[in-house]
Amino acid sequence: MKKRQVLMFVWNHFTNDARVMRSCTSLADNGYFVKLVAIQDKQKKFVKQEQVTPDFLLLRTASSISPFILILSMVAFISPILLYQQYYLLVGLFLFISFLWHWKKRMFRIVWTFIGMVKTGLFTSCTIVHSNDLNTLLQGVIIKIVKRVPLVYDSHEIHSSRTGYNSKIYEKIERRLIKYADVVIHENDTRAQYIHDLYQIDVKVMHNYTTKKDIVMIQQDLKKMLNLPKEELILLYQGGIQEGRGLEQLILAMIEVQKGVLVLIGDGKIKPALKEMVATHGLGERVYFVNKVPLNMLHQYTQQAFIGFQVLNNVCFNHYSAASNKLFEYIMAEVPVIACDFPEMQKVIKKWQVGMLVDSHSSQSISMAVNELICNRETYQQLKENCRVAKEHFNWENEQKILLDLYKELLK
Repeated sequence: MKKRQVLMFVWNHFTNDARVMRSCTSLADNGYFVKLVAIQDKQKKFVKQEQVTPDFLLLRTASSISPFILILSMVAFISPILLYQQYYLLVGLFLFISFLWHWKKRMFRIVWTFIGMVKTGLFTSCTIVHSNDLNTLLQGVIIKIVKRVPLVYDSHEIHSSRTGYNSKIYEKIERRLIKYADVVIHENDTRAQYIHDLYQIDVKVMHNYTTKKDIVMIQQDLKKMLNLPKEELILLYQGGIQEGRGLEQLILAMIEVQKGVLVLIGDGKIKPALKEMVATHGLGERVYFVNKVPLNMLHQYTQQAFIGFQVLNNVCFNHYSAASNKLFEYIMAEVPVIACDFPEMQKVIKKWQVGMLVDSHSSQSISMAVNELICNRETYQQLKENCRVAKEHFNWENEQKILLDLYKELLK
């Protein structure tokens, strides 16, 4: 029997995207052939095509192009439409592209990447198309219309209220395109309700739980890597080093934390500023930075932590409504969590008693929580035991059934 083919889009290089990896793998393991279209980096460090598993093919499309080739390609792409009666628009197109190239080279990379994704999709057979996030929704809509296949819109963020996406244009774009989706997915109840109220559409919830993992043998010892004594406590943050993640408060909290070192694993725009902040406050022996690690190695780094942090600041609804993957990665590694006191975090932390809630805008609130767990080891051990219980619930092996059932219903 011929496998049903999934065409999936993601707007990144697909090197550390755990959620998309889980979705693709689950589909591939359950009777689908998955073709994931991602982005090639400018230096072309990644392979253009990779057979991840027998039924999971990764395709990367180019993200950079010379202006001459782009102009010719765009003309070839739209000239059949324009030349029939409105050939004069081509002149304007040439001038517009030349202007953009001079002032907005990044825009060209976006346009070229978009064209590459659409082209790949048009020449790829599929029975269903799956767009991850708003930046691949238009690609999915085009493929849906041309190939007459169902479209799944799997949104991992609230694009109408998100750091770095402050313009109302994102909401307007999503409002226009989301109506083409046959199924809309969000990662938790708070976000699903927000999207339902905003666009008056039905939204399915598929939580961002991590794959079930046991405690593994340590191959990369963080303490050895950082020249720390064996008895040192690692207070861990893993994820993007970006604005609004509460990282400044975490660093300041270390002034009052009685014991342990803060280790931040990841990369991002504000990393240099945070390093400068550490130096300014004389915290060079209390705060350490580790570059982003491969996804398949992250679990063994996580399980070496005494505490895991998820202290997003309330700077947008996307942060306020989050129950991000790292929360469940800490639980899976049986590491108690200190988290921001937001609705979805409350549901997990309070019900399952796997950590403590804090005011993520207050370094003092964070340091008090850390000190309490350092001083009260009985409480700490109970939280750790609760993580062992909770991981049996918060895992992708349970949650993937939602995705598989949605696909089954769409392709009846």
